[in-house]
Amino acid sequence: RTIPTEFQVIHPAFPIPHDGILGKPFITGNQTIINYQTNELTLPTDDEIISALDTHIIIPARTEILVAIPAPDFHEGETLLVSAQTIGEVLMCSNTVNNVQDGCVLVSVMNPREEAFELTTFYVNKFNIEKFNTAMVHTLISKTETSYESSRITKLRSVLRTEQLNSEEQESLVAICDQYTDIFHLEGDKLTNTEAVYHEINIPTATQPINERPYRLPFKHKQEINKQVKQWEEDGIITPSKSPWNAPLLVVPKKPDRDGVVQYRICVDFRKLNHISSGDAYPLPNITDILDQLGKSRYYTTLDLAQGYHQVKMHPDHKERTAFSTERGHFEFQRVPFGLKGAPATFQRLMNTVLTGLNGLKTFVYLDDIIIYARDIPDHSKKLQEVFERLRQFNLKLQPTKCEFMRKEVNYLGHVITDQGVRPDPQKVQCVMDYPIPKNSKDIKSFLGLSGYYRRFIPDYGKIAKSLTSLLKKDVEFKWSDLCQKAFEDLKNALTNEPLLQYPDFNQTFNLTCDASGYAIGCVLSQGPIGKDLPIAYASRTLNKAEQNYSTTERELCAIIWGVKQFRPYLLGQEFNIITDHRALTWLFNVKDPGSRLTRWRLKLEEYQYQIQYKPGCNNTNADALSRIRVTTRAQTLRNEQIPESESQLEHKH
Repeated sequence: RTIPTEFQVIHPAFPIPHDGILGKPFITGNQTIINYQTNELTLPTDDEIISALDTHIIIPARTEILVAIPAPDFHEGETLLVSAQTIGEVLMCSNTVNNVQDGCVLVSVMNPREEAFELTTFYVNKFNIEKFNTAMVHTLISKTETSYESSRITKLRSVLRTEQLNSEEQESLVAICDQYTDIFHLEGDKLTNTEAVYHEINIPTATQPINERPYRLPFKHKQEINKQVKQWEEDGIITPSKSPWNAPLLVVPKKPDRDGVVQYRICVDFRKLNHISSGDAYPLPNITDILDQLGKSRYYTTLDLAQGYHQVKMHPDHKERTAFSTERGHFEFQRVPFGLKGAPATFQRLMNTVLTGLNGLKTFVYLDDIIIYARDIPDHSKKLQEVFERLRQFNLKLQPTKCEFMRKEVNYLGHVITDQGVRPDPQKVQCVMDYPIPKNSKDIKSFLGLSGYYRRFIPDYGKIAKSLTSLLKKDVEFKWSDLCQKAFEDLKNALTNEPLLQYPDFNQTFNLTCDASGYAIGCVLSQGPIGKDLPIAYASRTLNKAEQNYSTTERELCAIIWGVKQFRPYLLGQEFNIITDHRALTWLFNVKDPGSRLTRWRLKLEEYQYQIQYKPGCNNTNADALSRIRVTTRAQTLRNEQIPESESQLEHKH
């Protein structure tokens, strides 16, 4: 109703905190009653009540507080909904469901600004308050889910690698990925796990628990351990334990990030546990059979699981064997950690289970390498959707930044696959094809050491190499002739083509021969009895300045680590021999100094099953020659990176 009264208009700059003030004439003239306890003013003529907010509610900068908003139109105890909204273009109010209490409803209000905000009656009246009902819940949930899904789609599209696709291909891929945003592990997501298989650690009966004393570590490493272990616990990867087992921890530095800050990886040293546990005999697929079926498709998609091992659960009865200790307490792994023997075979079993009925027909999987092949876009879309559906069914997550979609050419298991068929990766012979022309007799001796190692397999080797060997004679002037160049090219061709260069036979043991000089490292992957083995691939690179300062033993191990990484598709899941002419490496596995670079590098080999064999330097001329190449090709330069300290660590057989 309207109440006539006199009022004064003042300048807006007048220093009062409110929009108006009721004076004594109004209060006495209208016989009003003021209740300070309820903060209400009553007009007795018709018992009309005017509710008011407390005089000053100041919401500090960057703060969220609960505010009692008057609800005079609703009954005490009635359930109300305050919709999410922005008040005064500043304050943010979230969706709130609450009961009326003392004539008010509590609402969470946030002030994101850098200065305080005064919540006056004018702004309070702006809150959207209505009676709550169940239908509103469904509406709110629907809106929230739609907003969440839209946010995930936007985030996923921003990291998908589609720049090489045309508009039709992009449209096909994005349409499917939009339907399966839940199978991608995006930033901020908590890593899920599957119960399709469990990893077992089988040890002899009556084995006493292994309880090793923790390594002494620098204070800053202890801080990093506490930080990461806390994160593991929050992610459900580990849980507090009362296990009698205990393995020591190591802290391995990664490469600095884009801001130059060094990151760290926490590793558990499971050497003693691996030594007593039996390996998993689960068979790996035949790579040759896979490659035979992959050629002549038009599209290839490779998928990579996010932290694959951490998505696999440990067997409930074997979790205690993975225990370790920190200052925060004693823990055991709920998920498979890096460094356990048999983990690759468990992962292969998982993927075969997940892709049953698809593997070998619409996709292939070798350990953690999944490839989908298709003849056209509809065929690719159908197969991709079937694989995505299986991943959703088994609660597995992909790492979108490491997936390659609808490629016309992919490098898979050490081979280049295109619509023209499968061919060996040219990188595996590149270092020999780019072998620099010898400049002196020492260079010739090095090259002849490489070619001479396989001389029994090169017809007329002595005749071909004669023009080169003649330059090694005493008192003969070093002069590189056309005959020398032809012999040089003929021997390189012999080394990089059949019948000398072999295709891998995954039913036979591989040999990885490694060597290091003061400025380069070289490796040869081969098969056959040592001394009569035939090459499958070659690799070499120069050492950077930091690596050139390594000790001899460190350079030799650097060559092994790098060689294993280069030939990972051939070696992972297979038993193989590491051949070295550095006898000191045979005792490497007794080193216990956690600060030692050798110890940290040795952990990188825990993923593999191998034996180290010593071969005298005079018989190691094939890898020795590759370790003395000073010139690096562009292709090799792209691979010429210092051994990273962040590689996953897993399994050793010694």
